[in-house]
Amino acid sequence: MNKKTIDYYMSLSYTVKYRHVTDDPNHPEGYFFGGFEELDGCQTDARTVEELLVKLEEVKRLWIETKLVSNDPIPEPETEATKGIRIIEESMRRNLGFDPGTMKPLTYQKPLMPNEPDENGRYWIDDREMTFAEYDAEQERKKEEVAKLILEELREMNADLGRINDKLGKGFDKIEKVSDQIGEGFGRIDSKIEWMVSEIKEHREKMFEEIEADIARKVRENREENE
Repeated sequence: MNKKTIDYYMSLSYTVKYRHVTDDPNHPEGYFFGGFEELDGCQTDARTVEELLVKLEEVKRLWIETKLVSNDPIPEPETEATKGIRIIEESMRRNLGFDPGTMKPLTYQKPLMPNEPDENGRYWIDDREMTFAEYDAEQERKKEEVAKLILEELREMNADLGRINDKLGKGFDKIEKVSDQIGEGFGRIDSKIEWMVSEIKEHREKMFEEIEADIARKVRENREENE
């Protein structure tokens, strides 16, 4: 049973493909028709691209909900990691020299040779005229080709990872700079608050002193009047 939710599938980046239809006699003004490459039959049309994208999201939700209810498999878009794995597996499947699961060379059974060579003293293997030594050499050559292809693809993947790491490093540098700027801003705010608190205290002390002086003056005046 599929335990993934509708929100999970809606958050995935499916590939949108659309085209502008202008040859439909029923709609001479034209319209846009599109769908998701990974979701078979999940399609719709609209007058504008903006409207089409909105409708596609609605259709996608309905399509996925239907699949979840019927417990049918729901394809997911290919990521960089799964793409790299797929490329390597396809490369290995193109040549039976390696096992796609273990990455180890496959063992093979040499075809049985006829008891007698032909009139030229040659044996036939896999519909090709060759000796066992030539057959072994051919298999080794194929394995080397596959190994080189896999190595090249791994190098490309490593280069992609390097570029991603560079981008991440630059992103972290920007985040660090922003963090420093925020820290400086908070520092200035703290200094401003301290200055304001100091000003308030000083103003309050002066105000209390003036009030006390005014009260003392009025007390003296009252005493003088009573005397």
